[in-house]
Amino acid sequence: MKLVATALCAPLLSLLALGAPVRADPVKDCLSAAPLAEPQAALETCTVAAARDMPDASRAQVLLNIGLAQRALDRLPQSESALRRAATLAPRDAEILRMLAWTLRQERKPAQAEMLLTRSLKLADVPQGWLSRCVVRQDQAHFSQAVPDCARALEERPGDLDAIYFSARALNRSGQPGDALAVAREGLTENAESGRIYVQAARAQLSLGRAAAARDTIAEGLRLFPGDAGLARLRTSLH
Repeated sequence: MKLVATALCAPLLSLLALGAPVRADPVKDCLSAAPLAEPQAALETCTVAAARDMPDASRAQVLLNIGLAQRALDRLPQSESALRRAATLAPRDAEILRMLAWTLRQERKPAQAEMLLTRSLKLADVPQGWLSRCVVRQDQAHFSQAVPDCARALEERPGDLDAIYFSARALNRSGQPGDALAVAREGLTENAESGRIYVQAARAQLSLGRAAAARDTIAEGLRLFPGDAGLARLRTSLH
């Protein structure tokens, strides 16, 4: 019997030694996928995984990746559906709530997004949660309410260009140009990805009666970002 068992195992050992492929685990493959960078591949992998039996916690993560991939592919209703199912399975998972909120924001449902972000912040105090709520409050023209959210995000992530931009914008729109200019100056750098922070700095300078300084800021922004539409519009409005 021992000889028979050895004989049966020999081919398997030989295959392993030769590097024969081991059967994949679709759930693990899904959880290690990159739904934002490679959404189609992640969606295909996670759809296979979703057909398997697994604990609710794992299924919630699989649905999270499906929801993120669908959003990256601009399939917002499908993204919302997957993320709502994930949130039902894991109602205290702050990341799932934040991701669902951002899909709702892209679907132009900012009030629902704000509600979910408030829930997520009670579960996990993270900079992205504060910044996201700052953004959706601005979507609703609640600029004064947005100011402390952006300030909190910037406090925890100093130098973050998104936090600088949205903070300066909220301060400008809530009638605090001096504070807006102070914040915007932190982001007046060649490392910025666009001229949007220069726009906020120039708007603050205009509100403070510093038209010449605003023109200089616009000119510097256009030197760095010659195709920026916001800076071009603002320059035209001054003529």
